Amino acid sequence: VWALGVILYEALTGEQPFRGTVQEILAGAQASEPTAPRKLVDSVPRDLELVCLKCLAKAPHERYPTAKELADDLDRYLRREPISVRPAGPLERAFKWTRRNPV
Repeated sequence: VWALGVILYEALTGEQPFRGTVQEILAGAQASEPTAPRKLVDSVPRDLELVCLKCLAKAPHERYPTAKELADDLDRYLRREPISVRPAGPLERAFKWTRRNPV
């Protein structure tokens, strides 16, 4: 899941979340948080940023437990449904529903 998060981060930003030699990358991944994708590319959707950052969480228990759960969240994002990382409030759910079901 972490490696998939790295790939997603690169796809969203065009950059790696951590740079340097192998030792520097490993140390950076353990000691610091990656720059939020929206700080690098302001057009990155907030929900995709949250999914990406959940994949890159340092503690394994804070990441998606399985790649299937990550895929399910990405599928929900594509269907414009609330993702598990940040459940939508009532107003946002209504807005997304109207976008999915135009009159």
